[in-house]
Amino acid sequence: MDKRRKKSGSGALTLAVVALMVIIVILGLSVFFKVTVINVEGAQTYTAEEVITASGIHYEDSTVFLNESAAAVKIKNALSYVDEVRIIRKLPSTLTIEITETVPVAAVESSGAWWIIDERAKVLERTEDRSVASRYIELRGVEPVMPSVGSALSLGEGGTVRLEYLKNTLSGIRRAGINGDVYWLDLTNLSNVHFSYKGIFTVTLGKGDDVQDKLWLFVKMLELYPEERPARFDVSEITVGHYIPE
Repeated sequence: MDKRRKKSGSGALTLAVVALMVIIVILGLSVFFKVTVINVEGAQTYTAEEVITASGIHYEDSTVFLNESAAAVKIKNALSYVDEVRIIRKLPSTLTIEITETVPVAAVESSGAWWIIDERAKVLERTEDRSVASRYIELRGVEPVMPSVGSALSLGEGGTVRLEYLKNTLSGIRRAGINGDVYWLDLTNLSNVHFSYKGIFTVTLGKGDDVQDKLWLFVKMLELYPEERPARFDVSEITVGHYIPE
């Protein structure tokens, strides 16, 4: 009986010692591994201070027990232009926050304001300044429902196909490298999606699928025809394009 008590007492003492050591280690890490330097890389729309504030990270926080995932989510939720976030720890005291920003591509008018979106239809910014919106592709035939900065654009019930065509087309236009020359994009008729190129050409895509192939065909056709006279390019058939002078 005495031996059992001794073993029990010895086990309890060992656990207590281990627990004490753990506490000492944790306290040591908390004291000696604190954030003193925060570098921000890749941010262009926002200042370093804005990114740091959005992260919720404070100087003197523990670098060891930092929750990078939670901080990254906070940044993306607070700063709409931020697409990806990577947080790198360099012990004992340095953090680097790497930012990848999304690119504004189009603007749509709704409720007395213009809403700037990226190729995935994420709302990046609200502005009442028409000159700001004019920097991007003007969207026609698109009616947002309660747009909100930082959220995906919603076109309401029955707008699923239109939204998918919109994203396909914006993505295709950007990949083709012509988004700076597209004045407007019209999705009023989903069987006749078309856009204005440099205000000279009207480009007919037909349905908003296979957009990448259609735009590849259009870019190839541009090499064959001058830009001096208005014309329509019909690339809705993918395999063959039609140049129609106006």
